[in-house]
Amino acid sequence: LLPTLIRNLPCLLFVMVRRLSTWDRTRAVAAMAFYALGVRPLINELSSTVDPSVCKQMWYADDSTASGKLDQIKKWWDFLCVRGPQYGYYPKPSKTVLIVKEECLQVAKQMFKGCGIQVTSKGERHLGAVLGTEEFRKGYVEDKV
Repeated sequence: LLPTLIRNLPCLLFVMVRRLSTWDRTRAVAAMAFYALGVRPLINELSSTVDPSVCKQMWYADDSTASGKLDQIKKWWDFLCVRGPQYGYYPKPSKTVLIVKEECLQVAKQMFKGCGIQVTSKGERHLGAVLGTEEFRKGYVEDKV
């Protein structure tokens, strides 16, 4: 069992799913609206699966993100992987990043072992922004400038 102190530290999980090509996106503007309507029941189910006071989910088109307590994010991720495909939502573990505080890194790696997601305490780009440690953010910006 994980100590409560460590298990309840906040973290952030980004889930990336299959991307449409630029051509598909320009042709399928209306399809994205219908997709959003179709995935809404999944979002509602996920909301009722975790404790909303300690685990928040954010969605932008087909990108989903959860933030909160590590144990709740694991519950959210497991549910998303099982129920998502029933709604046409296919999480890609290889494109998914879990960002945690340095003191949670080993616990998070153990909890998500075998899930296929990347676990880091440094940072990652997310929807055009960069999240993570100050060192990671500075390095990211320096690479862009």
